[in-house]
Formats: sequence, structure tokens, C-alpha cells
Amino acid sequence: MKVCKECQFENIDEANYCAECGEKVEKDSVLFLISIILLPFFLVILLSYNKTSEEVLKIEEIPFKEKLSIVLNKPKGKFETTKDWKNSKKNSLDELLFTSFAKKPVGKISIDSYDADTENIKLNIIYNKSFKTLFEKELPKKIEISLSREMAKEMFGQKESRDIFALVSMEKSIFKVNNIYTENRVISYIFYSDTILLGNIEVANTRKDKKLNWQNAQNYCKALTYNRKSDWRIPNKEELQKIYKNRSQLRYFENSYYWSSTTNSNDSYDACVVYFNGGYSGYSTKDDNYYVRCVR
Repeated sequence: MKVCKECQFENIDEANYCAECGEKVEKDSVLFLISIILLPFFLVILLSYNKTSEEVLKIEEIPFKEKLSIVLNKPKGKFETTKDWKNSKKNSLDELLFTSFAKKPVGKISIDSYDADTENIKLNIIYNKSFKTLFEKELPKKIEISLSREMAKEMFGQKESRDIFALVSMEKSIFKVNNIYTENRVISYIFYSDTILLGNIEVANTRKDKKLNWQNAQNYCKALTYNRKSDWRIPNKEELQKIYKNRSQLRYFENSYYWSSTTNSNDSYDACVVYFNGGYSGYSTKDDNYYVRCVR
């Protein structure tokens, strides 16, 4: 307020002349000086409030890796037994992975092509950057699976693409995608189907490969009944190399040698093998024990 120097009447701040005596009034210089002095303190308080608000916001939007670190470093002392501690960590980890990837889109999936006669569909996948950087190996950008016409229509309809979600697990500090699906969950196990189509061959997406000599590997595939099919065999050299190039679409390969059905033309006791930790091939005696992945 403005105090009149002549009659000491207290006027409102907006007044230019005293309402009591009519003299011109000015703002109290002392009050004005005090306000100038206190202004920086008010600014500091305001900035501190804004900083606190930003910190709260950052807490609410903690990056996934920081949340993961909190879960993995959960203090052991709060639990009565080691078992309780491990179970609590596992439950917290499962909940974090589910809320982070199964409830929020991890990318987009779209149709590349569809063959109605063979019911073979080729799909393109684009992953969110924050999602794909969690994995050591590059995630497949194209997949090829069998899908009925009805399911293909239900999955996409008139839409060019759909959001995808993921069920992710963590084993020995390595993230694994167990399932990728659309919001209506029409397709299950896109990422790791029971079988994967690679051109004109179907590859068994088994969980664990057998280590056998060449003849026993042949017998194993012939006797195999998998995914309700029984006409499995060992892939030839070219097919095995194709499998190696597309191994990111498949699971549980060993970083070792795999048998092919191709026999050495110069020595019938040898057969071609492909090394699945580099891709190069060579010949080995059929008595050696190597891994086998069946195809049909």
C-alpha cells in the first residue's frame, strides 16, 4: 500500500493521489527496498520447488535398467531366510518384466506377404529402440510362419500394422523373449514358434539338440515325432547353412558343430558339418558326435 506523507493515510497500491487529502502519493521506498531484497529469496524457493517437482517426475519415470538394478540389488537383510529373499527377487523381477513389456507395446508387426494356398505368412517386425537394446543378439526383423486365413484376417483385418507385446524372462543376466503377440493375442509364440519356415523347409524349433554320431543323428530325425509331424530328417549342407544364417529366428542352438546329411563325395566315411559359432563348414568322420537339428 501507499502511505501519504502529508496525512499518513494508507492508500491502495494503485492510487496515484491520496484519497484523504488529495496529495500525490508514492510507494513507500522502504517497503519497495525490502521487496527488492527479498525477491532473490523468493526466486530461490520457486526454483527449488520446480527442481523438487522435476525430481518427483524423474522418480515416476525411472528407466527400466534402473528399476532392474533396484530389483536385483534388493537388500537381503530384510528377509528371514535366503529362500524368502530369492523368491521376493524373482517375484519382483517377473512383475517388472511383465509390466514393462507385456502391458506396453515393444514394437510394431506388419504383413510382408501371405500365400492363401499354403497359408504361409511373412511378417515384418520393428522394435522400440529401448527394447531391442536389452538383447545381446539382434532380434529377428522378419519371420515366416504358418497361419490360417481366418487368423490372419482376425490379426490384421484392415490394419496395416499392429502393436506387439512381449513376455520376457531373464536367465543368468540374459534377457530372452518367450512370446510376442498382438493386443488381441491371435498369434502366440511368433518369436519362438514350435517350427520355423525357411523357404521350402520347416525347421524344428526344439528346446535342446541331441549330440550324436552321424548315423544315430539320421535315425533320431527319422524316428522323431514333433509338433504332430513325423517326417523329419537331417538337413543337407545348403539347408544347414540357411538355418545358420537365420538362427536368430530359432532358439537354443549350441555354439558347436551340427551335422548335415551331405556325404563327402571323395570319402563316404565323412559328412559335412557347419560350425554354429562362425558359419564355416567342413567334413568330419561320421563316427564323431555332433549336434543335430531336424527339418522336413
